[in-house]
Amino acid sequence: MTSRYWGACIIGATLMIGACGNEEATRETPPIEDTVFGEMHGTLDKARHVSETSRGRMDQLNEALEQGERD
Repeated sequence: MTSRYWGACIIGATLMIGACGNEEATRETPPIEDTVFGEMHGTLDKARHVSETSRGRMDQLNEALEQGERD
């Protein structure tokens, strides 16, 4: 009885370990544009562009203010 129990445990453990394959690791990930996050990715790019544009405009205004203070 004991040998059957240990045999079943060993077979069960072997099957569980064997089931842990690396199938997911070999799959290629799709481009982000093709996933559900595609729209958000484009939105983040737009937000970065707006941020850069407003930062550039702020720098221009600060420079104009400094020029006005010097005069």
